[in-house]
Amino acid sequence: ESFGEGAFKATALKKISVPTTVKKINNMTFLGCDKLTSVTFGENVKVIGRSAFEGCGNLASIDLGNVEEIGITAFKDAKSLAGELALKNVVSVGTEAFYGCNGITAVSFSDTLQLLGEREQYYSARIAVVPPLTASGQALTLSGETSSNPFAYCTGLERFEVDVNNANYTSVDGVIYGKTNEWIV
Repeated sequence: ESFGEGAFKATALKKISVPTTVKKINNMTFLGCDKLTSVTFGENVKVIGRSAFEGCGNLASIDLGNVEEIGITAFKDAKSLAGELALKNVVSVGTEAFYGCNGITAVSFSDTLQLLGEREQYYSARIAVVPPLTASGQALTLSGETSSNPFAYCTGLERFEVDVNNANYTSVDGVIYGKTNEWIV
């Protein structure tokens, strides 16, 4: 039902087709697989763990259609990911999940999205040392709380779209807000 943590870490693996019996890609499963270009998920993969594909700089595209949970730094520095991401069933996207994925141009979410970034859960222990920063170097804050950004340094990202039936978030002119439009994500 899953690969062991770090199972293919830093290997020369180029392609993989994940069987339908697998439900979870564990933490660091493909961490540092810089030759990995293609991953095909079986329809039952619902969870992608922390740093599962971090540093997979040649991973060009991936279908996340059935995935419900994307962990912290899951695709960090997967710089070849490109185009539009359709996150149809995603409930949560972890802090810095797509950090530095410059080729992503748009992200669409369905009505299932509940959480973008972990805020307090992820940064409470690190806040004094490494707070998340804006491009100008200012700490990100929402109503006095430290915030996190799953799409930090995605310099090609032009727009977000959120299903109008989502209870937690909305998008206006390609920008994603909390449902009440009182705060920007």
